[in-house]
Amino acid sequence: MAQAFVCKELLVLKDENRRTGRAVLRIVQWDNNKPKLEKRGFYQKDGETKTGKLEGMSADDFKIIIEKQIEIRAILEKQVLEPNKNKAPKIT
Repeated sequence: MAQAFVCKELLVLKDENRRTGRAVLRIVQWDNNKPKLEKRGFYQKDGETKTGKLEGMSADDFKIIIEKQIEIRAILEKQVLEPNKNKAPKIT
């Protein structure tokens, strides 16, 4: 049986539809690891949306990252919350 991972989508920067599915440029947190910037493909199978492969970034993606760099950096620099903590760390 495949291991299930928990993915929290923290920020969507770009969501584009394609012939074979869609691609999303986003910041995510897998399980309780540090947030990451990724571009990932998604596809439909048996009526369900499935997570696809990581993809390379385009010039348009890079432009979005530059324009949103302050917001992106603030999210990426957050510390991972431990289950027993009840408040988020301050962003400096």
